[in-house]
Amino acid sequence: MKLLILIAATISLIFAGMSAAAAGSYEFVVVPPATGSMNPAIFRINVATGQVVSVWGWGADAKAYAPVVEPAPLPVGDYHMSLVEALDQKGNWEIVRYETQSGRTWSLTGGGNAPFTWAETAPPPSETAAAPAPPPVAPSQAPAPNGIAPTQSPSQNGVAPRPAQ
Repeated sequence: MKLLILIAATISLIFAGMSAAAAGSYEFVVVPPATGSMNPAIFRINVATGQVVSVWGWGADAKAYAPVVEPAPLPVGDYHMSLVEALDQKGNWEIVRYETQSGRTWSLTGGGNAPFTWAETAPPPSETAAAPAPPPVAPSQAPAPNGIAPTQSPSQNGVAPRPAQ
């Protein structure tokens, strides 16, 4: 019985490893042209780093990827993108990048204005509500090891001096 469980667990791990390896290092989002006179765009994301590059046009017109501007460095994570397309025939669109481990999201909007820059969406207040940090204490106000501030005498601090022994 234990041998059967061991074999089943081994097979499960093999298939899990195969599907993880098949996931790939990059994912793509294609922004289709809104009209016949516009070009499509391809956005490629590195799923581990979140770095996004884009290229515009078809075939020979699509010469090289250009990086999308990051306002701040990204931590290593599990990043993905989705296209939100406005069906207005003007070419307006939005791409949402999301990191699945932290829940952070960013948006990138377009319609012909390059370079593009990601804008991070603020998390809900329930995730950012942390205990406020205490205000900094100036060195002249910091208590001494005996608990008496340097600018206070024992009588100002409400502590009677100890009698000499």
